[in-house]
Amino acid sequence: MRRKFIEIDNYSSKELDEKFEKLEKAISNMTPAPNFKNKLLTKRETANLFKVSQRTLHNWNKAHILKSYSIGNRVYYKYADIQSALMKTEN
Repeated sequence: MRRKFIEIDNYSSKELDEKFEKLEKAISNMTPAPNFKNKLLTKRETANLFKVSQRTLHNWNKAHILKSYSIGNRVYYKYADIQSALMKTEN
């Protein structure tokens, strides 16, 4: 994630309000729709998202880092679980 810093000393309160409004709008646009949180991703999609191999996903599943779900002979990952795993690694 790209981090951007601004000095607030150079802005008036009106300009800061405008900046915060833009920031709030950007954050609200980043939040996925409720239906997307229940979306299942394939192993390939999940591996591409993390930029790791499918074997690494298997190891993470065994280490209880990321939970997988089997439907028939296919393995899926819940988008909400992926977000939770990312939040844990950031802390």
